[in-house]
Amino acid sequence: MAVGEERTSAAVRRGYGRMIRFYADGIEIKSRAGGLDVFELTAHPGSEPPMHVHEREDEMFYVLDGEVTFYAGDDVIEGEPGMFIRLARGVAHTYSIRSTRARLLVTASPSGFLDMFDAVHEAFDGEMPPDPAPEHGPILGAVLAEYGVEIVGPNPGAQV
Repeated sequence: MAVGEERTSAAVRRGYGRMIRFYADGIEIKSRAGGLDVFELTAHPGSEPPMHVHEREDEMFYVLDGEVTFYAGDDVIEGEPGMFIRLARGVAHTYSIRSTRARLLVTASPSGFLDMFDAVHEAFDGEMPPDPAPEHGPILGAVLAEYGVEIVGPNPGAQV
């Protein structure tokens, strides 16, 4: 059975999900079933997304390892292992990694958000660059817009 294929139950061991690279970060897909996308994100400083808004889905983060600052609207939330953060659709948000790396369990509801990462890879001819660059903005912006995600500003953590 393929990872994330819909059925009544699922179990995916760490390291056995489908892997996607987004810049230097690793995304391990755990499930795309039941109206929910679930993935483990291993994130590094410098690869964080710009401030953005989801039109279609809510995002939830559970910090497994590391220290992460979340920005949601006017709120700044200092995340640490064991912390859960829910970011509602329609609210500008992002995060900044404050440790050498962080591992996050991420869910998006409704399902469909993970398809965006495949589309981003296609836009970069199947080879995602290791680091973000200013010239990537128009490419990412166009793909993200197709998935109801709008970039609304820089990552505030990158300006510190």
